[in-house]
Amino acid sequence: MNAPHILALKHYFETLTLDSVAPLTDYYPAEAYFKDPFNEVHGIVAIEKVFRHMFANLDKSEFSIQEIWERDDSAVFLWEFRFRFRGKTLAQQSFTGMSMLRFYRTNKVNHHRDYWDAAEEIYEKFPVIGPTLRWIKRRVG
Repeated sequence: MNAPHILALKHYFETLTLDSVAPLTDYYPAEAYFKDPFNEVHGIVAIEKVFRHMFANLDKSEFSIQEIWERDDSAVFLWEFRFRFRGKTLAQQSFTGMSMLRFYRTNKVNHHRDYWDAAEEIYEKFPVIGPTLRWIKRRVG
């Protein structure tokens, strides 16, 4: 059974758009920390900027949270992210990732760390760099 603040955060992410980023203060305190494969920022203003940048550069993007694991003051969201690159004719893309969330005493996220493979999920799909990365992966594996 998920706590109400966990379910509210799930709903927030599953309905998140460029226009709905603003109520981030409902879910994160001012000093929150966020890290993903592209960003590492401190503070709610910087986190909001990361989210706005993502939505400004992508079309038809959405998170679908598949599973939630919750324990004490932490939760893990297993999610799928679907999107299209804005202005490109590429097909819709998707990848799976996980968010490790730690909550502040007020049930707000003070530590948000996303885990997903940027090389496999993004870079390997580009024509020039993709074949090189796949070759490196085969050689290392």
